[in-house]
Amino acid sequence: MLRYSQTSCTVSCTTEAPIKLKILWWNNILEDFKIRLKKLNRKIHHCCNPEELKELKNERIKTRKSYHNLMMDCKKRAWQEFISHDKPWGKPYKAMTKEMNRLNGYPTLKKADGTLTSDDYDACQFLLESKFPGDPTFCDNMQYAEEREEEAVFTPITEEEIANILKKTNNRSTPGIDKINYKTVKILNKKHPQILLNLYNNCLKWGVFP
Repeated sequence: MLRYSQTSCTVSCTTEAPIKLKILWWNNILEDFKIRLKKLNRKIHHCCNPEELKELKNERIKTRKSYHNLMMDCKKRAWQEFISHDKPWGKPYKAMTKEMNRLNGYPTLKKADGTLTSDDYDACQFLLESKFPGDPTFCDNMQYAEEREEEAVFTPITEEEIANILKKTNNRSTPGIDKINYKTVKILNKKHPQILLNLYNNCLKWGVFP
């Protein structure tokens, strides 16, 4: 009975060591620095001589700085090697690029007549026509025509108003469904203030808010 129990446990339980993923920018020099820092930490922990302790701490600071600089150089070289190859290495990169390639371009959309969009331009045109339909003036009655003329007169927004509003926003606020945070909007307004100015004024002018 004991033998059967041991066999069942052996079959059902995984006894292999977990697979350790290889860090592609890691090398033997970094490993030596890591071991050296561990030895210095142990020496500092057990040292009782104040002068020797001071020397060990200074040596640890220098070693840690060299270790950090070397690590950053290795990461940069690995990144340069990564972007210079047509096929990225490793399963994470392959999964990421596969997902990015899958999401490139607009998805195929079904129109009201049952046909599908043929390309990105057709999909954009369909989205604009369906989500932001036009408002023809030929079917206006007198009352609606007068209301349209009154709404057409508006006070344009100024660059100063946009800048003052953006100053009150928090950069750490969670972005909405467009995934654009306030920090990005502030940079855009600082570099190209005319873009947001035209966008907001045209939204007020045409009564369309994307």
